[in-house]
Amino acid sequence: MKAVIFSADDAVLHDVPIPEPGDDEILVKNWAISSNPQDWKILEADPNYTQIEGNDVAGEVVKIGKNVKTFGVGDRVAGISVIKKAAKYGGYAEYAVVPADTAFHVGAGKSFQEASALPLAYMKAALGLFRNLGLPPPGQQKEGSGTSVLVYGGTTAVGVYAIQLAKLANLHVVAVASGDDHASSYGADEVIDDRNRTDSQLVDDIASAANGQIHHVFDAVVEGGTIEIIVSVLEKTGGGKYTTVLPESKNIRKVPGVTSAGSAMVSVVQSDPEAARFATKWYKQLGVWFEVGKFRPQHIEIVPNGLAGVKDGLKRLKANEVRAAKLVYSIADTPLSLYGGVS
Repeated sequence: MKAVIFSADDAVLHDVPIPEPGDDEILVKNWAISSNPQDWKILEADPNYTQIEGNDVAGEVVKIGKNVKTFGVGDRVAGISVIKKAAKYGGYAEYAVVPADTAFHVGAGKSFQEASALPLAYMKAALGLFRNLGLPPPGQQKEGSGTSVLVYGGTTAVGVYAIQLAKLANLHVVAVASGDDHASSYGADEVIDDRNRTDSQLVDDIASAANGQIHHVFDAVVEGGTIEIIVSVLEKTGGGKYTTVLPESKNIRKVPGVTSAGSAMVSVVQSDPEAARFATKWYKQLGVWFEVGKFRPQHIEIVPNGLAGVKDGLKRLKANEVRAAKLVYSIADTPLSLYGGVS
């Protein structure tokens, strides 16, 4: 198969063996894959790292492990593979191995391109809201109950998925975003535009939202001083807790009554049995919601040239040139001229 092998200064298509799934895994023939910021951040953090990367995939099951009961050969699926562990889990390839716990069925009427935009960011949103912050999941709270949550970063993929999950749980959602149209279109009740505001103005405006009842915060940005702003907001509203999409700095100001609930790192579902059960439940639910139209992917942008376009896609992500969109690659768009041998 063709696969993109990454190094610190390049991303090149190579011919590599098709991988084999383990006992609790499935082998997916990829039809579409999507990018996440962590794909380039892994290389920046470890300049000596060389591997097939990428973790969001969608396609057809072609082989199952002996313990797998929930999927069969021929099933349409999407899922997240294992982050930074082995080449067989690399998503930027024609085939990838995915743990059955972190996959979900894709309905016949849904596109693989849209499905590939969901897995990792959706799970971050679910972990942050319902595991870290302990907010009531869908079905436990009536609409208008008054529980509010702040989603900081309402144009990011994690942000729009957190907004949708929070609304499915009948929470009142306040979103901070650069422009209000995107977050509003995914269901945010109040949107605060962070442009043209000083930090102190932003703190005051957020603290006044939801009738001053902001006590739970999901930071889907974690840069540019967002956590410091969040801590100040919770200080004004009488305390609460926050979770982050990435690990936070150790230098965050400590305020009585304001606590960190940790980061929503998807790697936990691959090391913690309880978190793995959490992932299985929430991915199963995602498959249902996605099929019936109750959950929408972030707006997708198809990058030209399939696997051959991954290098340029990651460059754009690193340069912060992508806003309010998920970069997706269709395997079928990979130029046929690359299939005569190693490129």
